[in-house]
Amino acid sequence: MKKLIFIPVCILFITSSVSALTCTTFTKNLSKGSENSEVLKLQQFLFDNGYLTIKPNGYFGNGTVAAVKRFQSKNGVAVTGTIGPVGRAKIKELSCKAGQISLRGDNATDQQKSIPVISIPGDLIKVNGGYIVDINAPIFAVNGKLAYFSYKDKSIIIYDNKVVGDGYDSVISSEFESAEVNGKLAYGAQKDKKSFIVYDGKEYGKEYGTSLVRYPTSLKDKLMYYVYTGNSSFIVYDGKEYGKEYDEVKAATIINGNIVYLAKKDKMYFIISNGKEIVREEGVISGLTSVNNKIVYQVTKNNLPSIFYDSNQIGKEYDYVNYPTVVNNKLAYLARKDKKSFIVYDGKEYGKEYDIVGRPKAFNGKLGYFVQKDKKEFVVYDGNEYGKEYDSIDSPVEVNGKLAYLARKDKKSFIVYDGKEYGKEFDFVQSPVDINGKLTFFAVKDRERLILMQK
Repeated sequence: MKKLIFIPVCILFITSSVSALTCTTFTKNLSKGSENSEVLKLQQFLFDNGYLTIKPNGYFGNGTVAAVKRFQSKNGVAVTGTIGPVGRAKIKELSCKAGQISLRGDNATDQQKSIPVISIPGDLIKVNGGYIVDINAPIFAVNGKLAYFSYKDKSIIIYDNKVVGDGYDSVISSEFESAEVNGKLAYGAQKDKKSFIVYDGKEYGKEYGTSLVRYPTSLKDKLMYYVYTGNSSFIVYDGKEYGKEYDEVKAATIINGNIVYLAKKDKMYFIISNGKEIVREEGVISGLTSVNNKIVYQVTKNNLPSIFYDSNQIGKEYDYVNYPTVVNNKLAYLARKDKKSFIVYDGKEYGKEYDIVGRPKAFNGKLGYFVQKDKKEFVVYDGNEYGKEYDSIDSPVEVNGKLAYLARKDKKSFIVYDGKEYGKEFDFVQSPVDINGKLTFFAVKDRERLILMQK
């Protein structure tokens, strides 16, 4: 491994407790089948910490059960798949502990300008300047430029080293409240008790008053967002409203030039395409996607999922199927037969040699999935095994065509990228991100919050 050269960096800082912003607490126990804002909060915590890989939606389904079990296993909590008093206390402890990290910035007073020496490896640079980094929100890229959540007296976004959203009461600090739309930043904001979307400097959704306007997304380079009004929701896409006649809508996408989304009304579930109900089910519909412009979705009845492709049920030869995923325009899904789990991809079975196989994931058109063998957890990517030498790995992503992931060994977390280890000299690191083809990650050293990028 290449020898690292350390360069001293002077940091100016302010100390401030932010536990009110970062503690994650719950008022009730949570279990499979629950659907409420508490579940959404749980899912956000699990996603931010690498346990959950699907978008938080407020429904405690099989994916959330699996994520909770991973969290419990790694944190010494009885593995039940439910969140009870012990799990609630552990999440509060971990989130509050993270929130107590001191904040530092360039606007420190003279009395606060104690200057510690932070050593940074010679092949990395600190790129967050003097801005405070929100530890509970991820860093991300917009048009190849770094963006992350920060705060002064309120939540803001730092994008391309400029403050965004300072004119609002706050911006909503969550990965799912920001997006790149046609190369421009879209994000959720609040002002005068109204929530709305800011995109390319313009405000969208303010006409809905006190309704919640959330989750900006890019669909075919056009802005889409959700509006929540009391007990119902609908979609606004390219300035038009969709799904107002239903109790709930979600998972919008574009298939064959039509906006397609999931809807629910009176305990029935639908797929809507071009304003028409093309699928109607009593079971919960999820996993909406497409392969070769044909709709793929999953229906769960009595806790048993089934996958449909072009209206035909597939995988009936297996005891269990789940997590339909598109990889290079081919369908992959998790299957189980005779108590053995594996991946089915383009009609072929993968991973049967492992003890446990996780859900499939696409990495730049290549198949990847978590596996476990002989109590070791690692990832299989494009047919090759990664991370077997570590105690565990998490959050694999592709950076400039190469795999990066969060690894843990001997109670120490760090990043592994292109066969090299990064961040072992820091107290804490978070999941890797690709910013304009360069490895980027968040780290903490001596309570200093850093965003580090490859030179």
